[in-house]
Amino acid sequence: MVSTKDYLADFANFIYKLNNKLYTDNGSIIDDIKLIVNSDNIPRTLANDYMVQSMILQLNDLMGNFTANEEKQIEIIKKLSRLKAEAGTQIKDFEVELEKLQQKKNYLIQFLSLYKNDKIQRQIAITNLFESTKGVYDKMASLVKDISK
Repeated sequence: MVSTKDYLADFANFIYKLNNKLYTDNGSIIDDIKLIVNSDNIPRTLANDYMVQSMILQLNDLMGNFTANEEKQIEIIKKLSRLKAEAGTQIKDFEVELEKLQQKKNYLIQFLSLYKNDKIQRQIAITNLFESTKGVYDKMASLVKDISK
């Protein structure tokens, strides 16, 4: 973009110098004396003058387009910058949410581990209870046999 601006500035300077060689001080009329002094071929110089005017019009159109495109690019860059900032904020929010979910996962794993250990302990307690009640039942059955004899 900078090199294009430099190129356009050099081109505008060239056109300005070319116009000053041919035009009067007020810049609207071709000075005949300057035209004769600066040119070996007057028709070519006059044709070049019209070509220069055409190039100036094209340059003005090009500068207008360039300015419009530059404004569009600036607007797009601003939008992209805003979207990048929003995305950064959302990423931070998601990181916090992921950390919370990771903590919940760890708590759930601990709970399931404790529940499994507790289930095993309850099963052992129930087995011991049944074994002790079986022992009591066997003892009572033997006492009843002894009494009935």
